Amino acid sequence: MRSLSICLLSTLMLCLGARAQETKVEVNFAGIELVENDRGWEVKETRDSLFTSSPLERGDIILKVAGQGVAQLGPLSIPPLLEYAQIKDVGVAVERAGQEKELSFHPPSAPGSEGSRRETSAMGATFRSVEDTQRILITEVLPGSPAERAGLKTDDELLAVGGNAVGEMTLAQLADFFSKPRDSGERIRVRRASHEFDTTLKPVYSGQSLQSSEAQKMPFLLHARGEQAPAFSLPDLRGRSVALNNFRGKPLLLTFWASWCGLCVAEADLFDRLNREMGTRLVVLGLDVDDDPEELQHFLKIRPLSYPILIAGDFPSPIPITYDLVGTLPLTIIIDSDGYISYLQTGYSPRGPLESRVRSLVAQTNGN
Repeated sequence: MRSLSICLLSTLMLCLGARAQETKVEVNFAGIELVENDRGWEVKETRDSLFTSSPLERGDIILKVAGQGVAQLGPLSIPPLLEYAQIKDVGVAVERAGQEKELSFHPPSAPGSEGSRRETSAMGATFRSVEDTQRILITEVLPGSPAERAGLKTDDELLAVGGNAVGEMTLAQLADFFSKPRDSGERIRVRRASHEFDTTLKPVYSGQSLQSSEAQKMPFLLHARGEQAPAFSLPDLRGRSVALNNFRGKPLLLTFWASWCGLCVAEADLFDRLNREMGTRLVVLGLDVDDDPEELQHFLKIRPLSYPILIAGDFPSPIPITYDLVGTLPLTIIIDSDGYISYLQTGYSPRGPLESRVRSLVAQTNGN
């Protein structure tokens, strides 16, 4: 009997080990698909990346970012590390075709870059100089970025930065200016059609953290692999407290979003459909960030959602900080029935794998 018990236990351990090996955590960073690897994080795909200048290639294994090894880091830490690499222009060490290489996310037209390009990117916006003029237009605004939070839109014209007319600045100087922002942000003046207005671009990281000489000391939390999703308890729209641990035993779809974020709203339509379709087989939670309460209520009256909305506060609030919410919205996380993150995504694309990942986990959990 004892030998039979040992045999059954050994078989169970082998099954659990095989299941752990088959279940690889995945991260989709603005279209760059990554999967955890024993040596780091492997690049599965880059074709839908929002970052056209990304040096990463399919098959690369990310080993270090700014000297920080990533082999033992969990999914919450990977997007902020890569975003930090872009902002601070620190090295990203990868293994490519069996050899280690050092890559750079250096944005075009920043100081030190080669060539005389007419475009630069900063704080989620792309600025382009109009040939033979002193005008600078905004040609792209990344969803959920500081630029979108400041109200900037494609085709806006940048008039002044920090009180200086942009006609007096080169794109390289503009990039250098935005690379060293004050913690309170930078006032800019913008023209939209015939209307001019002022707004503030607030940095993702503080100026002190960007100027730190300790490359491995990150201005955000680093989460180890194998950690469960951080626990929280937040109020819903009626003030009732909702705790993450209350839903243990069911797969959970969690998103940090805002009503002012265009991609968040598009993603919310998918979540509403999944919530209505799957009922009690799936828990959906929306954690609202940096929203005006009246505007949020107005939005939900026009576009009511069938799943709970919790109030997470602004970006520097405890739960957004704990979840390393430092840049682009939405941040969407799939959590399995045991409380572990199985998939994490920044941004949203209808062609992305999010829905298939949700359906797969629900099927596995419910045995169908």
